[in-house]
Amino acid sequence: MKALQESEAPELNEMKLLREFEDGTRVHREPRRSHETPGSAPPLLALIDEKAWVKTPKGKVFEFDDGNWELNKYRAEATASLWCRTGGFEIVEDSSLVPVKIAVMGKPAIATYLDAIQKISREEISEILGVSEGTVGQYVSKVRRGHR
Repeated sequence: MKALQESEAPELNEMKLLREFEDGTRVHREPRRSHETPGSAPPLLALIDEKAWVKTPKGKVFEFDDGNWELNKYRAEATASLWCRTGGFEIVEDSSLVPVKIAVMGKPAIATYLDAIQKISREEISEILGVSEGTVGQYVSKVRRGHR
């Protein structure tokens, strides 16, 4: 995940809108693009989706590009949900720190921040929070969907 200023981001209005939150935070999908599949003769074209984007009402843009569309989408939605619920937060470089706005929301928000933004493994998050890996997954899923 990369945090960008709005001026550094591509034109998101041309991308497919996946979800919009009540505060105006939006999750976008980069348009599908084709590439040649290596080792095929004649070359086959495959459609791939890689990037997901979050645009906030405050002009912050987050790019999710880990080469796995489902994971990028999942992390983008979780980040957008946290952003909407907190009114915005600063991402800290030190993965052992969590922004105060996130911390005061409790374990579900902390688990989501560590998973979606800091990319810490669920095993590690479960150790940090003293809950099972399954509970971490439930926390992240519920926050992403707006239930916690």
